[in-house]
Amino acid sequence: MLRDIIRILSNDGITVGLADERGELAACYMGVAQLDVGKRTDVIDSCPKAYALSMLIRTMSPDLICADEIGSEEDFRALSQACLCGSAVICTAHGGSIDDVLKRCEMNGAENIFERYILLEGRKAPGKIIGVFNKKGERLC
Repeated sequence: MLRDIIRILSNDGITVGLADERGELAACYMGVAQLDVGKRTDVIDSCPKAYALSMLIRTMSPDLICADEIGSEEDFRALSQACLCGSAVICTAHGGSIDDVLKRCEMNGAENIFERYILLEGRKAPGKIIGVFNKKGERLC
């Protein structure tokens, strides 16, 4: 789902910086994305996510920063820096509930980074949306 969002926004004119630490989103080979992440997406892969995020902010000035499976303190710090530099952020994070994800953000001082949270079903029904929540964890739909 994240790759599809990136591709759609990128092809619609938004410059995207993608930190693809394990190569799961773009699957780059010799510097070329093998999966379609859009024509305005710059990818940094195979390096620590926080470092890739910082490099994207400094060198590419993207409208949007994207990353998969954020969780470390360094990840949140880099995302906070991206917001301060004017980039929007779309990320995924694992959690059993919206409360789990909100607590992780709060523990890392990142409670103001995200405006919306989309909770997905998981392995039972990948990509199925359970709910959309605001930054306070209140269900919007």
